[in-house]
Amino acid sequence: MRILVVARRVGRGEGAPGYAAGLVGGLRERGHDVAVAGTGVLGVRAGDRVLVALDRVADADVWRAGGGVHRLAWSAVGRRAPRLEAWREARAAATARFVVANSRMVADQLLQAHGVPPCRIEVVRTGVDLGRFQPGTRDEGPRIVLFAAHGWRRKGFETAVAAFLRGASRRDRLWVAGRDARRSRWLARARGVLGERVVDLGERADLASVLPRVHAVLHPTRYDAAANLVLEGLACGAPVVTTWMDGSAEIVPDPRLVARDPTDVAAVAGCLQRALASADPAPFRAAAMAWPGSRNHEAMEAIASRCT
Repeated sequence: MRILVVARRVGRGEGAPGYAAGLVGGLRERGHDVAVAGTGVLGVRAGDRVLVALDRVADADVWRAGGGVHRLAWSAVGRRAPRLEAWREARAAATARFVVANSRMVADQLLQAHGVPPCRIEVVRTGVDLGRFQPGTRDEGPRIVLFAAHGWRRKGFETAVAAFLRGASRRDRLWVAGRDARRSRWLARARGVLGERVVDLGERADLASVLPRVHAVLHPTRYDAAANLVLEGLACGAPVVTTWMDGSAEIVPDPRLVARDPTDVAAVAGCLQRALASADPAPFRAAAMAWPGSRNHEAMEAIASRCT
């Protein structure tokens, strides 16, 4: 099969660029002729190739809505989505032969926001590299809770700090990693509340080496289509606290670790207390093992083959 994958960026690391690189590599390993192109605002010409779009482009054979519904992500932080991006998303949803959602939550939102009928939507969860993300030996001494994200307001940093203060002991530590335009200000506020209990891992921490050491992952997000961090944490055997505004909550094996309201500090703190009391990594690792990266690639391959 001849395939054109369209993405804003393809490269190493986490997030969309890493997913794009993994998909391209996975399809090539399966013997397909895969070309890669950048995003064009007015569309992309695929010729005789099956067009698999990982960004908002019109007339794709397969469009993967990896970021969920753009308007909802912006409204989660009290802002309005840029008009151009909203227009591109509506065009992509209306013109794609198949739309891929990475969670059932997003599938429902695509129907409500853009009228995409269920017959055109396929739920294909993001996979995880089970060889790279594995359980390890947790640090002795203080228990470690990890908050790792890009865009800390939407990912619930304020709630995470308040919930940690309420749900963890004074000996526990909150490790913080990731990027944000106001990172220094966020950290200063956190240290004003927690003092030396906050440990800054920097903007580009290698989570594959960090996650096996933590006792819990704290991700009280206001909106995530399907947070990779949740799946990666589970793969490392860590209990993950998230919210029902995260599509990845659908695969968390213990629903008591999922808060309904991402701004409810008491509820998130209760989830964190349950997570810190979880001693057995096996059920969390088992939940992740159902979603290897190869499963995602196989499903995307199958959908693309229906377009030939």
